[in-house]
Amino acid sequence: MTERLHFPLPTEGVHRTLRDGTAVLLRTIRASDKASLEESYERLSPESRYRRFFTAMPKLPAGWSENLTDVDHTTHRAWVVVDPHAPTTVEGADGLGVAVGRLVADPEDPGVAEAAFTVLDDYQQRGIGHLLLDAIVSSAALNGIERIRAETMHDNHGMIELMKDLGATKNAARTDHDLVCYEFEVPSIDDADITTGALYEIMRFVAAQGPLKT
Repeated sequence: MTERLHFPLPTEGVHRTLRDGTAVLLRTIRASDKASLEESYERLSPESRYRRFFTAMPKLPAGWSENLTDVDHTTHRAWVVVDPHAPTTVEGADGLGVAVGRLVADPEDPGVAEAAFTVLDDYQQRGIGHLLLDAIVSSAALNGIERIRAETMHDNHGMIELMKDLGATKNAARTDHDLVCYEFEVPSIDDADITTGALYEIMRFVAAQGPLKT
C-alpha cells in the first residue's frame, strides 16, 4: 500500500517517490504558481487539454491561471506535484509542475465538492494519480465533504457505465444537454486505504477518459 499522506501538509510540502523512481514534491498550490501552471498547460497534449477543460486551446485564456492558483484552501483546495529535477522555463520555480489536483466545495451545499486532477502526458501511469487522489479524498473526508461530484459529456459512455456500476447516483438537477452529472460517497478516513475501491476506480477512469469540471 502506498504511504498515506498526513494532513495538514507542511508548508514546504512532502517528498514522494513515483513507481519508476522519480522523486517529486507534493505541496499546496500558491498564487506564485501562475506562470508554472501556464507552462504546464502548454505541455499537455491536445487530447489531455480537451479531457480536462473540454477544449484543446493551446494557451490558457487571460485570467484563468489567476483563478486556478488564487485559492482559499478552505472551500477551494488545490495541490501541485513538482519534479524538482525537470527543466522549467519559469524563473524561481522549484521545478516543473507536472500535475494538479483540486477539490472545490459547492457553495450551496458544502457537503458536496467537485474534484479534478490533471497530469502531464509524460508523467501519466507513474503513480501521480494515486498520490493526488490521496490528497483529494483525505481532505474531503477530514473536512466534512460527504460526496464528490463528477461531470462528463453524454457521449462518454464508458465513464457513465462505470459510475453506474460502482454505485454513483445521477444528479438530474445538474445534468443538461452538454453534461451528465453523477455523485458518489466519500469513504471514511478510518478506512485502511481510502484510495482503493469504487472512488479510486472512478477518478482513475476520469483522468484517463474525461475531465471533472471545476
